[in-house]
Amino acid sequence: MLRASTDPHDLQIPQDLLTSDPRSVGLRWLSRLWARPDVRHALTAANPGLCAQVTDLLDSQRPNERRARKVLLSMAAYLARWGRPTPFALFAGTAPVTVGDTPRAVWGGDHSVHTRADTEWLADVITRLHRCRTLAERLDVVTNNTGQLRGNWFVVPGQSADGHAHLAAPVEASVRYSPPVASALTAARTPLRYRQLLDQLTRDFPSADRQRVTALLDELIDRHVLLTGLWAPMTTPDALAHLCEELTAVHAHDIAEIADLVLELQAIHAELTRPVQHSAWPDRAPVVDRMRSLTGVAPVPVIVDTALDCSVQVPQRLIRTVEEAADVLTRVSPYPFGSPQWRDYHARFRARYGPGAVVPVLELVVDSGLGWPTGYLGAGRGRPPRMLTERDHAVLSLVQKAQAEGDREIVLTETSIADLGSGTAEDIVPAPRIEMCVQVHAATPQAIAEGDFTAVVTGTPRVGSSMAGRFAHLLPADDQKILAVGYRTPQPGALAAQLVFPPRRRRNENITRTPQLLPHVIPLAQHHAPGPGVIEPSDLAVTCDAHRFYLLRLSTGQRVEPRVPHALEAGTHTPPLARFLAEITTARCAVYGAFDFGAAAQMPYLPRIRYRNAVLAPARWILSTRDFPGPTKVTNEWEDGFARWRSKWRVPDHVALVEHDRRLPLDLSHPVHRQLLRQRLGHHTRVELSEAPGPEQTAWLGRPHELLVPLHAPPTGPAPAPTTSMRPVHGEETQLPGGAVLCVRLYTHSERFNEILTDHLPALTRHLPPTARSWFRRHRDLVRPDADQYLELYTRLPEPDQYADAVERLHSWARELRCHRLLAHLTLDTYQPQTGRFGHGSAMEAAEAVFATDSAAALTQIRTSLHSGVDPQVLAAAGVVDLVTRFAGSPEDGSAWLIHDLPHIRGTVDRDVRRQVLALAGPESDDAALHRIGGGAVAEAWRERATALTDYRKHLATQRDPNTVLRSLIHLHHVRALGVSPDQEAATIRTARAVALARTARRSS
Repeated sequence: MLRASTDPHDLQIPQDLLTSDPRSVGLRWLSRLWARPDVRHALTAANPGLCAQVTDLLDSQRPNERRARKVLLSMAAYLARWGRPTPFALFAGTAPVTVGDTPRAVWGGDHSVHTRADTEWLADVITRLHRCRTLAERLDVVTNNTGQLRGNWFVVPGQSADGHAHLAAPVEASVRYSPPVASALTAARTPLRYRQLLDQLTRDFPSADRQRVTALLDELIDRHVLLTGLWAPMTTPDALAHLCEELTAVHAHDIAEIADLVLELQAIHAELTRPVQHSAWPDRAPVVDRMRSLTGVAPVPVIVDTALDCSVQVPQRLIRTVEEAADVLTRVSPYPFGSPQWRDYHARFRARYGPGAVVPVLELVVDSGLGWPTGYLGAGRGRPPRMLTERDHAVLSLVQKAQAEGDREIVLTETSIADLGSGTAEDIVPAPRIEMCVQVHAATPQAIAEGDFTAVVTGTPRVGSSMAGRFAHLLPADDQKILAVGYRTPQPGALAAQLVFPPRRRRNENITRTPQLLPHVIPLAQHHAPGPGVIEPSDLAVTCDAHRFYLLRLSTGQRVEPRVPHALEAGTHTPPLARFLAEITTARCAVYGAFDFGAAAQMPYLPRIRYRNAVLAPARWILSTRDFPGPTKVTNEWEDGFARWRSKWRVPDHVALVEHDRRLPLDLSHPVHRQLLRQRLGHHTRVELSEAPGPEQTAWLGRPHELLVPLHAPPTGPAPAPTTSMRPVHGEETQLPGGAVLCVRLYTHSERFNEILTDHLPALTRHLPPTARSWFRRHRDLVRPDADQYLELYTRLPEPDQYADAVERLHSWARELRCHRLLAHLTLDTYQPQTGRFGHGSAMEAAEAVFATDSAAALTQIRTSLHSGVDPQVLAAAGVVDLVTRFAGSPEDGSAWLIHDLPHIRGTVDRDVRRQVLALAGPESDDAALHRIGGGAVAEAWRERATALTDYRKHLATQRDPNTVLRSLIHLHHVRALGVSPDQEAATIRTARAVALARTARRSS
C-alpha cells in the first residue's frame, strides 16, 4: 500500500515572512495563498478554526501583529505538514501498489474523497437519542460480553471517553450485582428488545414499580453494561449508515420527539456518501454546517479520507530489501524470546497451571487468576526497572566507535548482528505476520530496478496489528480481497479471527473502524448478533507449552490467532482485554519493532543504522532547552546558538521533528522552519529531530511517500499440539491452606536445599500421618534472577481435618531449622493441581503418587552421591533413563521414545558421564551396578517409583496418550535431583538420549 502526500510542490514560503512586519509581507503572501482553491480546500477539511482565523485576518483593516504572526506560523506548519505522507484529510492519501518486473509511478490529479461522520460527533447524537423513552423501548439491548462478576459487583471496561470528557476513560466501571441486575444480564445475553426486558423484570420483581426498573435499565445502558443496537459494530466503517438503518428498522421517524432529528441524520448521511473528487471539496461545506448545528462536540464533524489517483509498481528487488531489513530487526531484537513481562507471565502460567492446562481467558485475567501482565492498565504488578545487558554494551560500543571515527552511519555486518542478537537464528521464533513502512530514496524508477536505491524504515507496527486495515474501505474490491488474504493464517487447523473492540477514547474509532476482512470475528464490548463466525470471549481459553502461548476456542478445540487490522496504540488507548488477546499468541515470539538503541537511546546524537540497501534507523538528534538561549532572547541570539549547535552535531538541512509517531518535515535552511522548531521547543523541554529526505531523494515518485509492506514468516512446519485435553481448569480444584494439601514454601539459600532435604526433612515426614503422600520441588525464577529461590513441600493428607495437626508439626520442625540457621522464612501456599499437564480425577491422584515416589528417588540419589562421590548428574541421567523405560513399559519402547519423540537438543555429551550412566542404566545393567556404588536404596526407590508409574500410565491412558506427560516427568525429576538449570537439564537429556542410542545399538548388534 502506498501512503503519499498530495503536495502541489509550488507552495513557497518567503524567507522574510517573519523577519519583517508580518502585516505587510506576511499578509500579501497569505492572501495569494488563500486565493488558491487547493490550499483553501485542504485547510477547510482539516482545520476549520484556522480557516476562520485566516479569513478574519485578511478581512481585518488593522490586524494585530502578534495575532498575524501566530496565524502565519500556523499556516507555515500546515504547509510543512503537507510534506508528510501520513494519510490525513486532503493532505495525504493511500493507493494500492503492485509488484512487478518494471517499476513505474504514474500520477493523475483527480484523487477521490471519501467522507463519513466523526465518531465523537456520532456518539453525542446517540446519547441524545437514548434519552428518548419511546425510542429506547424499541431498541435491542445485549449484555456487554466482557463483563465479569467480582464480589458483589458486575465489572465492565470503562466507557470510551467522549468529546465532553476531560480525563481518559476509567479502566473499569461497575454496578452492584443485585437480583434484578443479574436477571437483566442473563436475559440479555443475546439481543433482546428493551421493552421485552422491561416487561420481564417487572413480572419477576413485582415489588419494584415499572419506573424503578426503567431507571435501572437506563443506568445499565449509561454504564455500557447493556449495549443498544444504535452503536455500530466496529466492522462497520460507516457508523452513521448503521445508525440510520437501525432508526428506520424501529420506525423512529414516527416518534414526534425525534422525527426531525432522524430525517436530518438520514439527509446528512445521503450527502456524506455522495461521491466527490479532491477538487470538489467545497460541495461538502453545507453538510458540515448542518452537522455542527446538531452538536458542536467535534471540531471537525466529518472524517475525510483520500484515495490517490495513481498507478505505482515496485520490483521484487525492493521487496527483498524490506524482507532483509525485517529479518535483521528480528535478529537484533533485545527480546528474541518475548518481552520481559510476557516471559514472566509465561513462567507464572506454567508454575501455577502447568503446560497443557486450558484456562478460560475471562478466568485467567481476573484477580483470582494471574491478572493482567505487568505494565497493563489495571495490572497489579508494576513494571520492573530495565536492566543493562550485553546487548546494551554492544550498541554503546558501536555508537561510540562511530562518533570517535566521525562516521555518520553504523553499517551492520553479520558479526555485529551476532553481537547484538541475544539468541541464535535457529532458536528465535519470528512473528508469523508483520508489517514494515519504508520510504524509498531513488532518483528514478529505473534506478530502483537497477538496485540504486535506499529503503528507509519509517514504521514498524506492533505484531498483531496493522496500518493497512484502516484504509481497506478505500481499496478496490480485488485489492481488498488481497489484503484480507494476508491476514489469514497458514497454520493447518487454526483460524485467524478479526479482533474488534471500542477504543478507550471515542474519537479513536475514526481509525479503528475497519471492514470485516476475515470470516471470524472476536467482538468485545459491542452490540452484535450471534452467528457461526462470532467467537465470544467466553469461548476462548489460553494454554501453553514450554515455549509459547496458544489461544483456543473451547467449543471446537481450534487454535485461534487474533488479528487487529489497525494500529491503535496498545498501552493507553486499547482496553486491557483487547490488548491481551492481540498479544497472547505472539507473546513469546521475538519482539519486532524499530531498531532498539537500549541504554544509548537518550544520547544527544545517534548515527544512522544501515544494513545493505536498508536504513534501519535514521540519524537522530535530541535538542534540549539548555542547548540554546532562552525564549525571551532576541531572534538573532537564538539563531546564532542554533547555528553553533547544528555545526557541532553536523545536522543536515532536511530533518523531521518527531513527536511520538508524528513527523513534521522541516528545512533548517529556511528561517520560518527554524521558527517552527523554536516554537515547539518553547512548549517542551526537549524535542527530537531525525534526518529526512530532500526532494531529490524521492524524485522517483515525485512526492513524500511511504510503502507499507506486509510480510509473513516462512512456514516452520506444523506446530506441536499445545494441549491434549480441552477440559478447562476449574477454580474448585484449587486447594487453599486448610484443606487436604499442605503446601509450604521454604525460603533459604539454594545451596542449603540438599542439606534440608536429606538431613532434616525426614524429621517432619515421619510425624505426619503414615498414609500421607509428600513430595517436593525446587523453585528458581529464570526471568528474574534476583528473585528469591525456595523449596516447595507438598503433603496430601488423608483427611482435611488433619491439616491443623500437620501445621503444628510443621511449626516445630521449622523452628528447629531456624535454630540451625537454615531457614529465612516460611509461607503456607495454595496448591493448584496441574490437571492440564498431568490429567484430572484418578489420573491426578496417580500422578501425585508418582511425585511422591520420584521425590523419594531423588532424595536417595542425592544421599548416594554425597556418600559415594558419584557425580549427581550421572545418577540424575540414569534416573531419567529408568523413569522413561518403566513408564514406557519396556527398554525398547523407552529407548525409542528418547531417540525419536524427545525433542533433540544440540550440544555435546560428556563421554565419562555417558559411560557411567550406561553402566547403571544400560541394557545389561542390574541392581549390582548400583550396589557397587552404594546405591541399593536407589534401586529400591526406582522400583517403588516404577509401580507408581505403571498405575499412573493406566489412569492417564483413559484421558490421552500417556507419553505426552513424559517430558514433564523428566523435567520434574531433574528439578528434584539437581535443581532448576536449563543448561544442566539439556545436558542430562542429551546423556539419556545417548544412552538410549547405545542400548539400541547393542541390541541390534
